[in-house]
Amino acid sequence: DGELLSAPLKLALLSNAAILRMATFEAATPLRISDRVGTIEPGKLADLVLLGGDPLSDIEAVGKVALVVNEARVVFSKSLGSSRV
Repeated sequence: DGELLSAPLKLALLSNAAILRMATFEAATPLRISDRVGTIEPGKLADLVLLGGDPLSDIEAVGKVALVVNEARVVFSKSLGSSRV
């Protein structure tokens, strides 16, 4: 649930952009994998999650997953109503 995950961060008065950065790039840095993941750039691995809203304007959108792509394969699609499409 997007609200359950984001509530403590919103209480800390973090911007939505800061919350997203913490969940991506800043999470990869201490694991020493930011050269491979954490941002979308040429040459990096990229599993993508497409959301049913704009998390920069409404952080609750992180709980509205519409599509997940893993290793160039769609593994979840809300419109198709199943996982491992």
